Amino acid sequence: MTNEIIMEDNDIVVIMPQNAISKGHIIVAPKQKYVILEQIPDPLIQKMFQVSNKLSSVLFDTMQCQGTNILIQNGIAAGQKNNQFSINIIPRFDNDKINFEWKPKQAAETDLAEFQKRMGDTDTAEKAEKYLEDKKNKLKEKKDEEITPDEDNYLIKSLTRTG
Repeated sequence: MTNEIIMEDNDIVVIMPQNAISKGHIIVAPKQKYVILEQIPDPLIQKMFQVSNKLSSVLFDTMQCQGTNILIQNGIAAGQKNNQFSINIIPRFDNDKINFEWKPKQAAETDLAEFQKRMGDTDTAEKAEKYLEDKKNKLKEKKDEEITPDEDNYLIKSLTRTG
């Protein structure tokens, strides 16, 4: 059994996975390969979320589900199994026994203070934007070059583990 394509256009594909978590589970993915969310151009991710929102509504209407989980596993540490970014839309029903709950841990006060200090920095958003732009440019430059594993590079490690 293979994944069934529900719809597609030039940018995205929507499938029903063969290993669905529940009846009606849908996955929205870009046609071009992007490993993590941060690599995807803003217009494309906006489109993916708009389609995901509409499909969630369709699931409410057609499946009579009581809720949906919109799930992104962004990187190996977040549970991502494939080296392709995707958005999972999972219909939820009373007593479906699907459990996405976890017990939060309390962060240390010093960690919270450091985080708050960084987030309060007026340059934080600008620095983040510049960092992401630099990363995108470096990825574009390296696209046609052979990439060798680097023990400290999370993206390279994730690509070599799943590839």
